[in-house]
Amino acid sequence: MALPSVEQLHPETLKNLSADVDNPFQVRPAVEKMYAERLEELRKEVHSLRAEEQAWAAENPTKAQLQADWFANRHLSCHGAK
Repeated sequence: MALPSVEQLHPETLKNLSADVDNPFQVRPAVEKMYAERLEELRKEVHSLRAEEQAWAAENPTKAQLQADWFANRHLSCHGAK
């Protein structure tokens, strides 16, 4: 028994996923809303984490400078590496 071709299966797959066969890349309003809400949650979390990091840096300026140097690859120059 031969398998159906992709051209035959593709529309059926889309129908089974409740997608629009004629416009399969359309983003539904509920999905768009879900992603917008998640994006807002992530933005709030990033804002909170950045505030926490700034507070830590204010309390630990030496360590904060060391961290900044590390992420800027300036730590390599102090060991003679190029």
